[in-house]
Amino acid sequence: MSQKVLTVPSSPLTGTGLAAYITDAVRAISSNQRGATEPPELLAGMLWDDTSTGLLKKRNSTNTGWITLGASESAYLGLAQQTVIQTNGYTSGAATGSSGAYVLTVTPAITAYTPFNYFAFSANHATPGASTLAVSGLAAKTIKKFNNAGAQVDTVAADIPINKIVNVIYDSVADTFILINPALNTLTSLTASVVKMTSGVPSAASPGTDYQAPLAFSSNYLTADVTMTSANTPYDGPSLSLVAGTYYLSGQITITAANNGTQTVKLWDGSTVISSTQAYQVTNSNNSISIAGFVTLATTTTIKITALADFTGAVMRATPTINGTGCTNTASYLLAIKK
Repeated sequence: MSQKVLTVPSSPLTGTGLAAYITDAVRAISSNQRGATEPPELLAGMLWDDTSTGLLKKRNSTNTGWITLGASESAYLGLAQQTVIQTNGYTSGAATGSSGAYVLTVTPAITAYTPFNYFAFSANHATPGASTLAVSGLAAKTIKKFNNAGAQVDTVAADIPINKIVNVIYDSVADTFILINPALNTLTSLTASVVKMTSGVPSAASPGTDYQAPLAFSSNYLTADVTMTSANTPYDGPSLSLVAGTYYLSGQITITAANNGTQTVKLWDGSTVISSTQAYQVTNSNNSISIAGFVTLATTTTIKITALADFTGAVMRATPTINGTGCTNTASYLLAIKK
């Protein structure tokens, strides 16, 4: 220990007495007035190595108190280093533990959790579901995440995969850690609103799984020609029996004409017309007429395409009459896609 009154005494010092005084003063200054009690003389701006607390202190400018600079026996006075701060060295590391119970050791160790404590760790294993985190040997706290309603909920299996960098903040009110970055493929809070389709029938989806509902598709193709013997007489083409629901309908008929004239085509259920169209045809030609529409059915209903010609000698074809190889029974059809 080396402390000393630094003001030179008013009584003259000579010889060995002066040398001893100067030596003691230099030692006191060099040791920062090291001692368990305040230096015997207090001066604004002076340093004091307080051995009772292990702290290096500086006298304030008004000479009325001490300012603590840091831990006298620690590198950098125990203060945070810029490089360590930039790399989150005081709050991050590789986790240990198992079965969703993660353990993190940081240096220097924390002695208590405080509001908004931030920690980051690399997960040494994938969580099986609910998770906890214990830091510096303190009590483990549950890791929570927010759902869409803003409520804290437990983590699920896919939230923390192995080797994931996990970021958490301590919520002192709930006494939990909040998971800032759950894995994106987990939408637990939306599970109730997600459905999957199995053979067209909705059923509950599993958390974290995306499903696309397949469309219900029906079709009917004309398999034999329909001779339209009489003029201005309806002749039915392809048809479908559809259960209740909303449908997009699309169809086509191909007609061969022996005479000139106009053809009228309608998509209907036998009483209500969904859509209709007309086309003019010259003698000895083939004409393909397309038709489409939307319909909502309350009960099982037969939907069909019907054609009328204002001339005789028309034929609704099942297969093209020219270059029809490989096109058998594809010239006239009706398709339905159920919503």
